[in-house]
Amino acid sequence: MPKNSQSLPPLKNLDALTALLKEANEKVCKGQKAGKEYIYGAALWTGEDGESVNVVILDDATAAPVPPIVREFPATFSDEEIATEVMKIEDAEKLHFSSAYNFKFEDGQQSEMKVIALFYPSVAPAAGGEIVSITGKMSTFGGWGDTGMTRDEDLAWIENEAQASGYPGYFNPPRGDEGFGWRLKKDEVPYIACRWEYKVTPKSYLAKPTTLVTVTNTKTGESIQARPIDWGPHGKTDRIADLSPFVATRLKLKTDDEVRVDIPLPSKAPAFLPKPAEPTGVGGQMTGGPAPSSGRELEIDSDHWLVGARREPIAGGQQMNKCRFLVIHFTSGASAESSIDFWRTRAAKGASAHLVIDRDGTIYQCRPFDHTCGHAGDSKWKGVGPTLNTCSIGIELANAGDDTRLAKRFTKLPLFAAKHKNGGKLQSWEAYPDAQLKACEAVSRALVARYELEDVIGHDDIAPDRKNDPGPAFPLANLRVACGLSAQIV
Repeated sequence: MPKNSQSLPPLKNLDALTALLKEANEKVCKGQKAGKEYIYGAALWTGEDGESVNVVILDDATAAPVPPIVREFPATFSDEEIATEVMKIEDAEKLHFSSAYNFKFEDGQQSEMKVIALFYPSVAPAAGGEIVSITGKMSTFGGWGDTGMTRDEDLAWIENEAQASGYPGYFNPPRGDEGFGWRLKKDEVPYIACRWEYKVTPKSYLAKPTTLVTVTNTKTGESIQARPIDWGPHGKTDRIADLSPFVATRLKLKTDDEVRVDIPLPSKAPAFLPKPAEPTGVGGQMTGGPAPSSGRELEIDSDHWLVGARREPIAGGQQMNKCRFLVIHFTSGASAESSIDFWRTRAAKGASAHLVIDRDGTIYQCRPFDHTCGHAGDSKWKGVGPTLNTCSIGIELANAGDDTRLAKRFTKLPLFAAKHKNGGKLQSWEAYPDAQLKACEAVSRALVARYELEDVIGHDDIAPDRKNDPGPAFPLANLRVACGLSAQIV
């Protein structure tokens, strides 16, 4: 435990906290200038002379597995007033009270503020709780001078001071036009960026102080918990996580060393597709069990047509010797029928796909699955190239992608704000309706089973330099799990 702290049960009500404050308010702690690597949580204080000092809240990073919630109050606030404000904190009933001080600086000057430090208990999954595990290479990011991000770049869900307040002690004051990426206290606090699937782990869940990811050096077995803070690494890298230099130093890691990342899932399952099962440890990848039925089991007949799909035959294609992959696309257009109409024109230059799924979940089939379609173009995957047209099935989803003007004409869903995994700025994308996602899951499962497909991937995986579909709004990792594959593309 930190020095001058009390080991007490979680706070349950206002009276309990008020009593603790009355007991602890007499304690006095001198401010100490931060400067040691192991300092974990600190509050920035400014004396009347204008000099800023870091008042150490914890003496050892191992003292608390979760960064403290530090709250400042005017000295005139009564214990009851402070307690009332504290109990407004989200999930306050889970908090542990650590200590309350009237701070005094080294020069003897009395602070005009009261501060309390509150901690959530270490977050371990409850019995039956679910974790997904990913193993792969790491890198570091964040802080002043990071060349991997622009000076004014913000983080995926931290774009203003109000959002940053949920990460007390994590950011330096701005010096100019710095974004929150450069303002990170990279050498003092534990944070992590992964390529999160927001439909499984929403930004609101990742931003909670109780959401902690465990990072383990697979070589030494040493672990540390870190708070999710951004989306990354860049999709063109073969890394699975970007860490704070603080985490890398604690775990004795260098860029491209191997780590395992254990991610706790929310207690409620996502609306689309199943939660991954308990980690199997096979290959160190995130794995999932069989997906539950989406309400219908789809069948493929002996002529390679999907039973129940609306047939819209487009002539052409060649016999496929062996189908190996399933590729997901968005149409960048209006309705499914409008895309099919376009494919029948000369302007399409042979473009087509086996299936098109409309926003309402209606499935259209344009060519039997054992014949090629012109959906992949110039593309490479797992040694196959210069095109995957010869060995893959293509599914197009009616979706406008990043054409927000078109998206607003065809959907009432909120736009999905995200950076593409292959790079680029934060932008808006058309969201995929549940009916469309469920239809895509059902048919993908049927195709993978029937043709023993090796992989389920996006157009942006096989042609990353020229394509951005199906984009970040599509939960590809979840679909892969539903099809019996690892969530992480390998």
